[in-house]
Amino acid sequence: MTTMTSFKDLMRAIALGDAETAHSVNQRLTADEHDRASVYSTAVMSVLLEQRFKDDSSRPAISRFVAEMEQNYAKASTPIKPLATEGVIRAFAGEEQLLDEISPEDQLVVQYPIIRKIVADSPELTERMEDVLNDAALLMEEWEQDE
Repeated sequence: MTTMTSFKDLMRAIALGDAETAHSVNQRLTADEHDRASVYSTAVMSVLLEQRFKDDSSRPAISRFVAEMEQNYAKASTPIKPLATEGVIRAFAGEEQLLDEISPEDQLVVQYPIIRKIVADSPELTERMEDVLNDAALLMEEWEQDE
């Protein structure tokens, strides 16, 4: 199994809410692979955010989305961090400076619930999951070439 296959398996499981598979795949990743998986997760989230907010990426639209997330995850074992969540989404909508105020750990922590909610709210994305994962792999490749 290639590393990218593992990354796709991990993100597919997260996006579809399959915590058992996500945990299993995550356990098999090496430390180096975890670092690259984080970059891939960011790419997946970027692709999904572009889809979710393509028609309206205004602050009110982002705030509504985060408020919905707060309701959706109110009883989760780890509640979402609304300010970090909104900051990450707004950063991807053009306010990049907000990431300076959010720790890398918090940036990663908020990605998974964002990914899960966007996919859960959009049945067409569930059907197009392979396209999303492939687009994210291409985006990650571009980022790695830019470094």
